Amino acid sequence: MDKLPPKRLARAKKNAATLIEAIRLAEVRRALEVTQADLADRTGLKQGEVSRIENELPNIQLKTLERYMRGLGGTVTIVADFPDGARAEIPVRGGKPVKSKAIVRAG
Repeated sequence: MDKLPPKRLARAKKNAATLIEAIRLAEVRRALEVTQADLADRTGLKQGEVSRIENELPNIQLKTLERYMRGLGGTVTIVADFPDGARAEIPVRGGKPVKSKAIVRAG
């Protein structure tokens, strides 16, 4: 990223900050009518760990995020959108991207 022109780097950082602010795991959990205690029971995490995950999202490990989402009945997929309209969707299993299952769509 350091090789990007200054204006583009600033825009990328701003967009990343906006994305991080937009992601609120607690809102997803509440929309599914799941309490932190329920989610802790489903995932084997402690309730305090669920709270920490929800409050420290920028520092979360992919494996932990996947465990959290699976507890809500969801899955995790890394999505990369490219300037030409192409999109790559890479599923996450065991906290790691599964390259053999990646889907790439041309733009």
